[in-house]
Amino acid sequence: KKDQSIDAMRCNFPFLNLRLVAFYLVLTVSIRLFLAIALINVRHTHYFVHDEDRHQAQIKARLERAIGFFDQLRASNVTWSMGSSNKTLCIGILTMDRQDRHLIQLVESIVGRITFHEFTQLRLLMVSGTPLQQHQDAKILSRYFDFHYSKHAEKDLHHMHKLTLDYADALDLCRDTATYTLILEDDTISTSHVVKKITRIIERIQNRTDVAFVKLYRGELWTNWQADEVILVVIFSFLVGNISSYLFSICVPMTTASRRILWAYVAILCIYLAVAIGRQNIVGRPYGLYETQEGCCCQAHLYSNHHLAPLSAYLKSRASNVPDDILLDSYARSNYLKRLMQVPSLFQHTGVTSTRDNGIKGEFHKYQMSITFEEDD
Repeated sequence: KKDQSIDAMRCNFPFLNLRLVAFYLVLTVSIRLFLAIALINVRHTHYFVHDEDRHQAQIKARLERAIGFFDQLRASNVTWSMGSSNKTLCIGILTMDRQDRHLIQLVESIVGRITFHEFTQLRLLMVSGTPLQQHQDAKILSRYFDFHYSKHAEKDLHHMHKLTLDYADALDLCRDTATYTLILEDDTISTSHVVKKITRIIERIQNRTDVAFVKLYRGELWTNWQADEVILVVIFSFLVGNISSYLFSICVPMTTASRRILWAYVAILCIYLAVAIGRQNIVGRPYGLYETQEGCCCQAHLYSNHHLAPLSAYLKSRASNVPDDILLDSYARSNYLKRLMQVPSLFQHTGVTSTRDNGIKGEFHKYQMSITFEEDD
């Protein structure tokens, strides 16, 4: 009678034969459909779809705002000179003429909402691989900020070699004019009131001599699951599958085979969810300043100026076809210096065209933008 009762209950639940297959098939399709809808705008997930129309609208709005800002300055005949010495912060921007006109958007995002006190403590300069007369944004901005044409631009050197030398030149130009230096790539934009936020970071590190730099932009592309973490994810998934099948079998009479199938299904589902959602969206960091081992990306680095002379010499001596972020990370490690990272990112990487030889970065919008950046807070 007990066996007949169990057989009767099984008929009411889809755990055998074709019903079993149909149940898991419908469940799988439902989960994938839900994820495709819920994660379509979430970066670093399997289901993310870049909205190019929205992206272009944002670029257009930022560009119009930046042009309007500097048009008003020019129309008002404001003499806006930052001076060049005894500053708290020197901002060096590595630039070249670009079709999307990133430079003017970046500069406006920094100075558009600056206070007078912050203005007096700031120096901003541009190191350009394009001559002034050929750089549309630099011609506008050079009225207010220092412009330096790269002496390496016309040399017969590898492109990455030139970029490294330009980076070193920016460090040299800032070295004797301020206490701290921020080096930026021009295809970035800043969060609102960024100078005030950088000042707070400076206050936290001003008594530390063991800090090589602070990363103000974090590209999460390289922070996906690592090999040792994959093993933990698999173990955790099978534990969840085992517990789930056991608890479910208490509520619903099941054969051993059905329980094993449920166990395997839940385990595989957990692994799939970990991959589809991405480590970047599962294992996040709370806001703050952290020591980091991440070597990727140098779109926005903050330095104490007492490090600039040895760092500049290091870059010049090792300039080749090696990307700057690798050289900067190598400098820090070889001198036993800390690398700090700010979360959330104070700068966002907005460029599409790569400065490397391959020209365009594949699926840039899917990977190379920081998920913690907040343009307006």
